[in-house]
Amino acid sequence: MSAFDPMQPDITSLCQRGASVAGEFSADRFLRLLADEVRLLGAVTWQLSGGVIPRHERPDYADKTFLSLEWQASLSLPCARCLQSMNAELKGQQRYVLFDTEQEADAAPMEDDDYDALVKQTPFDLLGLIEDEILLALDPAPRHEVCPTTASNQPLMPQANQPANTHRPFEGLTKMRKH
Repeated sequence: MSAFDPMQPDITSLCQRGASVAGEFSADRFLRLLADEVRLLGAVTWQLSGGVIPRHERPDYADKTFLSLEWQASLSLPCARCLQSMNAELKGQQRYVLFDTEQEADAAPMEDDDYDALVKQTPFDLLGLIEDEILLALDPAPRHEVCPTTASNQPLMPQANQPANTHRPFEGLTKMRKH
């Protein structure tokens, strides 16, 4: 039996054996994340398990193969308020039922809470699948709990519970109208 190659994994064999493998991908491999100004702070760790869905568990997916993916990543991304970098820990877990064709995957129930449909690929792109899951897990507008302050120790953005010290150019007109 050959060693599991994460760049060209034999998913069919993994599922039929009911096996699990684990590993990590270095940060520089995730090109789409780098393009989105997301910087990984180290390797992304993952664990991949496979199996066959028994008929008694899910009659609609009886004898279909499945994958279970768990991953974890530390990253740095820009805050949507102050644009300074902030760190985040992300992890995810997802199960996939594997289909031979796009048509079969499209016919799978869309509202399935247990499995996402996935078409078998040769070679299987594990790195791309993990990158997809990380991109889906990212907050579209990440924000610090409290943004860092400027050199003058003033907040970069007014806080919601603090009144903003703003100039009101038409305030004088309101006073004139009352007289």
